[in-house]
Amino acid sequence: MNNIKALLYFPPFPDIFKRNIDSIMQKRTHNVINEFQKKYNFDILDLTYDKGFSDELFCDWSHLNAEGANLATEKINCYMDKIWGKSDCEKIDER
Repeated sequence: MNNIKALLYFPPFPDIFKRNIDSIMQKRTHNVINEFQKKYNFDILDLTYDKGFSDELFCDWSHLNAEGANLATEKINCYMDKIWGKSDCEKIDER
């Protein structure tokens, strides 16, 4: 094996999107993903409801603007560092 680690990422969304997510569909999706996770052993970073992403960080209903993209990148990098044992990123989590 090549010892490759995988990360499944759910991006953040603005409030209007989160208010309109079908909870049954979301639960089914997560159940399927959790089954795959058990089988293939990958990590999941779900920023869907991350409170650090206000509507001002989006350029439309689902796409981050430059500031939002930078924050998402920081959070992804920090998460990978934490789960794969490289560093501690408490400042990013506090946003």
